[in-house]
Amino acid sequence: MTHQTGAPLWRALSDTSFPPGEPLAKGLFVAEFALPLEKPTVLLSARGQAELTLFADPEAGITLTHRQGARLTNHRLPGALPAIRATARVSLEFDARSGRWRMELRVIGLPGHDRAAPGVGAMALQVAELAEARRHPALLWFGATEAARLPAHAPWIGPQSLVETDKGAVPARMLRPGDRVMTLDEGPMPLHRLLPRRLPARGSFAPILLRCPFFGLSSDILVSADQPILISGPSVEYLCGTEEALVPALALCDGTLALREERRPVIEGFSLDLGRPALILVDGCCLMSHAAPGLAAPRRTLEDWETPPLLALLGRVALRHVA
Repeated sequence: MTHQTGAPLWRALSDTSFPPGEPLAKGLFVAEFALPLEKPTVLLSARGQAELTLFADPEAGITLTHRQGARLTNHRLPGALPAIRATARVSLEFDARSGRWRMELRVIGLPGHDRAAPGVGAMALQVAELAEARRHPALLWFGATEAARLPAHAPWIGPQSLVETDKGAVPARMLRPGDRVMTLDEGPMPLHRLLPRRLPARGSFAPILLRCPFFGLSSDILVSADQPILISGPSVEYLCGTEEALVPALALCDGTLALREERRPVIEGFSLDLGRPALILVDGCCLMSHAAPGLAAPRRTLEDWETPPLLALLGRVALRHVA
């Protein structure tokens, strides 16, 4: 099986077991936590031969303290945290060889609150210390990776999802390169790569459960929040000026048609790479396959502001027969 490209190779991921390994000299440390915070909070504390502490103050901002022996570096992002219900992500990109680091705070879905700061004095991350880290309940997940950044776009489907092929329905995890996957526009297309995804299932990476019998499904399936789903019909044409359109799964969440699935801490999924973006058939639903950066989607993708009025216009009966 071909391993994924462009996705993080986790050296440490919360709620999983991971070998200590060598210190991570260059990479990315990431943590997501729930807003709002009512008071100054130690979100993460890892102590051993080295110490790593993530501290969030609603008024003063974020401090990530890293201590190794007599060396101490404080990575700071000053500024008040939003007093709203949201998910915040702290990312520390570091290179112990050059000593440079850059820390960023993102409030998912609210770009006006993003901020970043660079600095010097970065040290290698002692991955072993993270295995016994203490966490505050507001901390949703944390991880350390050798990659320079997290994937900006990584649609995937659950391993049990039944993908239509020229030989019948096959669970996604059983597919192999060369298998001919059925597509809406071009019939069977050969699978180039099956890209495994292993991601936290909380915060911004929480998967979406698409509910049967909506979307043409015969059973519930798990997909990523940004997995594009094809919808069609007179209501789509009336509102969008096109007979068919792609909608990210997260935009369809209403607690009935689709909902966030956060009952597990980590999720495994697969992206299907057919060489170019295509509309694949999965258990009666039509989903877009893996798309490399810069490649156009096979249908127009709706903007966030277009989805609520469209769902109201479609109604749940129409959604039984999308695509």
